[in-house]
Amino acid sequence: MVSNPWWGPGVTQSAQGEWLEARFRDPVRLLDIGITPGQSGRGETLTKSALPHRIEASITTDDGKTTVRQLNLDQGAGFQRHKFRAQNVTAVRFTIQSAYGADGKKQVAIAEIEFFGPSKAGRS
Repeated sequence: MVSNPWWGPGVTQSAQGEWLEARFRDPVRLLDIGITPGQSGRGETLTKSALPHRIEASITTDDGKTTVRQLNLDQGAGFQRHKFRAQNVTAVRFTIQSAYGADGKKQVAIAEIEFFGPSKAGRS
């Protein structure tokens, strides 16, 4: 098991326009998403990379329509949860718009993106 993976676009500076995409085999209902900026959720790693500030989320549904939402992340370390509320989602593309601490020696890093749907507790 790998315990320290993170995503980076492979370019330095703000990485504006670079993206990553999650695709779902079957359409899903999303309630919230959570993003952990940086190389990990630990504070001591915060200065090792640039951190995403504004991210554009393009949500594609099973009817082929795409809607766009803007996410603004805090500069601090750790998991950041955002309300997302979307139905019949087949893909979400996250495009970097700006970053904190961007320079010629650091790339933007995202340690984790987590999707939250309705609870299955109590269903048969």
